[in-house]
Amino acid sequence: MHFRPMFLLDAGEAKELVPLKIFYAIYYYCNSLVAYLPIFYEESNFTKSEIGILLAIPCVCTILAPPIWGAIADSLRRHKHIHVLCYVTSCLLFFAIQFVHSFPLMCVVVLGTYCQMMPNLALMDLAAMKLATRHGGDFGKQRLYGAFGYGVGGYVSGVMASSVGLKWCFTMMLGISCISLILLLWYIPASSYSDEDEHPPQKGINGGFIDGYLFLNVYDLSDNGATIVSVFVAVETLSEIPLFFLSNSMIKRFGSAVCLCIVVAALFIRDMVYIHMEQPWHVIPVETLHGVTFGLLLATLTTYLYTAAPKGAAGSMIGLLTAFQRGIGSGIASLAGGYIYDDYGVRTIWKIGAFGVVPASFVFISIFEWFARQRHAVAVELEDRLVDEDNSSSELNKYSPVQ
Repeated sequence: MHFRPMFLLDAGEAKELVPLKIFYAIYYYCNSLVAYLPIFYEESNFTKSEIGILLAIPCVCTILAPPIWGAIADSLRRHKHIHVLCYVTSCLLFFAIQFVHSFPLMCVVVLGTYCQMMPNLALMDLAAMKLATRHGGDFGKQRLYGAFGYGVGGYVSGVMASSVGLKWCFTMMLGISCISLILLLWYIPASSYSDEDEHPPQKGINGGFIDGYLFLNVYDLSDNGATIVSVFVAVETLSEIPLFFLSNSMIKRFGSAVCLCIVVAALFIRDMVYIHMEQPWHVIPVETLHGVTFGLLLATLTTYLYTAAPKGAAGSMIGLLTAFQRGIGSGIASLAGGYIYDDYGVRTIWKIGAFGVVPASFVFISIFEWFARQRHAVAVELEDRLVDEDNSSSELNKYSPVQ
């Protein structure tokens, strides 16, 4: 059995999905600069509390923007037009962040940036689910290319930040984002977003703690060195690749609830390690669990919602998923985290995640599983009833006299 080089591009799937994979890789390469925003804010002399507010603003945008844009796109059936509009405006606004120095103006620019950026993620995932279903692919295998791009971009950004400064990264990302725009315009068909044919917040809080304050914690422990942050970003995102690749098989074998329990268990391990972290280089191996806590989580929730969503409402449902996970949960974490970081120390953040959010997450997963079983039981009962009625009608027609 010989190695096929094209496997690196198509992952053993249809060639029609290759442009989508490349688009994911380039888009998330550019998006990786988001991981360095807390460091950029600190270098701009904002306080930890102000950084907490700046990290919470994207979460507010995530609560409002994806569901609103998703509903507009569903109602107008112009998903690709909305996607292009949000993509272009978000890139330009994100580039403008480097020129802002006052806190009030920074809040306004960040607000506008994320109001346009966050719908991109929901619309991308919707297109990926639709195209993957149409061509017999897996959503996770599309998304793993985004993880690869994010990991490479995060490492490159860290190296550039250490050598020439973070501001040069904004220019680099704007230039590279033009490539993904070309792919979006020419190679991602508008029909990818349509929903005309048939198709088969507690984690947000804990994930918000980690995403918002882990890199800042590591940056402070390493005496303001951006290199360690770039290594963390690379390890985390590259760890997503095998999980995205295997996610569809895991979901089919274990079910959504078990996969979510695996995610929460991995979050607990990460929180416990961060509580005792003294040297950030020593905990790099634990960052491979990010593949579970992000990759498996995203694939599980997106696949479940896409399958369970009413026909014609997939865009709105995935937008709501983004709003709850990255908006409400992460918003609570960012606002509370800035205050806790300043007054009680970063270890308190990890303790809240391990001993508060994790147990609550298991409770909510149990509730989710109960409702899922009830929904399945009702669906089976309705199907059996329809089959019985159809059989009864057939029997009556069989024995009825010929007219």
